[in-house]
Amino acid sequence: MHTKLSTIIGIDPGTVVTGYAVIVQDKHKPLQASVEELGTFKKRGKLDAQQRIVEIHRLVAALMRRYQPRAAVIEKAFFGINAASALKLGEVRGAILCACGVTSPDIKLVEVTPTQVKQHITGSGSASKQQVATALAKMLRLNLDRVPHDATDALALACCYHLTSRHPVRNSFSVPATRGSAPLSSAGRPKKGRAQPSCVPATGLATPPQSDPNSVS
Repeated sequence: MHTKLSTIIGIDPGTVVTGYAVIVQDKHKPLQASVEELGTFKKRGKLDAQQRIVEIHRLVAALMRRYQPRAAVIEKAFFGINAASALKLGEVRGAILCACGVTSPDIKLVEVTPTQVKQHITGSGSASKQQVATALAKMLRLNLDRVPHDATDALALACCYHLTSRHPVRNSFSVPATRGSAPLSSAGRPKKGRAQPSCVPATGLATPPQSDPNSVS
């Protein structure tokens, strides 16, 4: 647990891929933050809808216990998608919110719309996912070219809260001291039929960008 640091976790819910990002903010230097961990929870093997919800809850709860954040920022539900997709996404969001609240009763849960995130990160509420990723890379001085958009979307959520919670105008970040992060699970190989976290080094990811077709853009 970080004693002199304040941790913020961003989560981009998705029915196939859920992105997450952990940034750490120094309480004595509130303008400074670094990326601690960045990655995705991906569906592996054959999981039915119920198993997927349970697995998302388990993985997010593990993330909460690992970092004990002061705030979790989740993308707000978007009502422009069809009813079936909205229902499935709502179930995922419910599992995430429940995992956050149960494992960290004092955590501050924040919902931010995609437009608000894009506005604060790029200056335009209509920016594309790629434009958001490019702005984050410049802001953080990191190579995010091969990081999945699900993960950079989650990073944008965390950074948006960091920029607006204390200092809405200034946005100064430090380069992460750690160039990689340990996986949440100690298992070497992912087990068939279970979702596993995919942790992303700060310098990039070895797999091409992926995006959940059911995620909110």
